[in-house]
Amino acid sequence: RYHDRVTVLPMAVDLPPAAPPARPTKPAGQCELLWVGSSATMVYLDALRPVLERLSQSRPGVTLRLVAHEPCAFGKLPVDFRPWTHAEQDAALRECDIGLCPMPDTVWTRGKCPYKVLQYMAHAMPWIGAAVGENIATAGDNRGLCAATPEQWHQHLLALIDDPAKRHTMGHAGHQYVEQYHARAALTQRLAAFWLTGVTR
Repeated sequence: RYHDRVTVLPMAVDLPPAAPPARPTKPAGQCELLWVGSSATMVYLDALRPVLERLSQSRPGVTLRLVAHEPCAFGKLPVDFRPWTHAEQDAALRECDIGLCPMPDTVWTRGKCPYKVLQYMAHAMPWIGAAVGENIATAGDNRGLCAATPEQWHQHLLALIDDPAKRHTMGHAGHQYVEQYHARAALTQRLAAFWLTGVTR
C-alpha cells in the first residue's frame, strides 16, 4: 500500500548438516513420538491425553519423548522426559520418529508460524498437527498430517506408527519443502538480492 517494492520472506530454519538426514532404524513395532515445547504450551499437549492413553493400550512399543520444562504422564504410555536444552532438542529431532504439534483453534493459533513443524521437516521427520492455521498449508502434498478430532489423531498416529515406508516418504517430502522455501541460506540470498536490487535502482 505504501511502497512499490515489497517482498515477504517466510520463517527461516537451519537444516542439519546431513541433507536429508537419515532416520534411525528400529525394530518392528517400536516407534518414538516427539513433543518439544515450554510450560506455556504444555496445555496443548494435554489435550492429546485421551489419544495417547488409548494408544498405549494398542501399541505397547510406542514411547513419547518429552523435551520440555516439566514432566507429564499419559496413562501407561512410556514417557522419556528430558529437560529442554538446545542439545536435547537437536538429539530428539535426529532420533525420534514422529513429531506432534497439537494446539487449539484460536485467533492466535490461526496466525501462528508453524515453526515446530518446520523443525520436524528440516530433519526429515513426519509429523501430525492440529488442523489449524498454517499447519494446514504446511502439510500439503503429503508433507504432514492434520487432525481436527481425537479420532483423526488416533487414526493418523496408527497410520504412521504401522508404516515405516510412509514415514520415510513423508519425512523426505517435508525436508525437500523446507530446503526449497525455508532454509536460512537460501532466504539470506533472496534478502541480499532484494536489497541490492533496491540500491541499484
